[in-house]
Amino acid sequence: MESSSRRKISRSRKLKRSKFLHMDRAQCLKSSRSLITEWHCLEKRLLNAKCPREIASVQERMDEMGGLGRYQDASIAGHSKAAAKFNSAKWVITCLRRRQDKYRLLDVGALSNHYLPYSSWIDCTAMDLKPRHSSVLEQDFFTYEPGQNRFDVVVLSLILNFVACKAKRGLMIRLAADLLADSESILVIVLPKACLDNSRYLDNERFINGLEVYGLQPVLPLCKVTAKLSLWILKKGVPKQSHDSRQKIIRSGSNRNNFSITF
Repeated sequence: MESSSRRKISRSRKLKRSKFLHMDRAQCLKSSRSLITEWHCLEKRLLNAKCPREIASVQERMDEMGGLGRYQDASIAGHSKAAAKFNSAKWVITCLRRRQDKYRLLDVGALSNHYLPYSSWIDCTAMDLKPRHSSVLEQDFFTYEPGQNRFDVVVLSLILNFVACKAKRGLMIRLAADLLADSESILVIVLPKACLDNSRYLDNERFINGLEVYGLQPVLPLCKVTAKLSLWILKKGVPKQSHDSRQKIIRSGSNRNNFSITF
């Protein structure tokens, strides 16, 4: 009887701990996503601000929130478990064939350099606004000056969804496409699945049509969708001459998100 009672108490404690951890995770997600939303709103205000007083006010609020470092922490915590554990490098290398010359790879928004284990055949330039590893270059991609450098692979993994402005998302893709060395080079884009599956304004078809403006075509056999992520391998061809860039509602409903890209 005593042994049975102890087992029941043990199971009860485990159940309570499980509920607590689940609740703690839920609270963490809610808090992180709230901070991310406010940060994006502040970025938009900062982008459009013309008055020095308003600029100072926005920057002061960003500092109060903990600055870019706190935003990055929230970005990591705000991912789903699947996205938080996702390492794009492990997927990217499955799409590449080893060759005699090293691949020149640019990883944008990389808190750490996930390609170091593959340095024998991949020469990786990893960059981030506030890197967490000494091997990562502290650099704003939008002001990056590559000179004559071009890359065989450019990776935008779970970074476009954290760019606050839809116009800057399109600009980021265009700049990345311009850095591709030739028609055999690839651009890797990884997005949360909801960005295309649950957006009011964007779906797979409109996303592909927009990419064509920069001459980007999906390599469909290599593209994939998981339960939480949408993964794209793109090659550069001839840019499309015209594109309807007007934002249109293609899905209705209060549960939709507002993710969009201006191509």
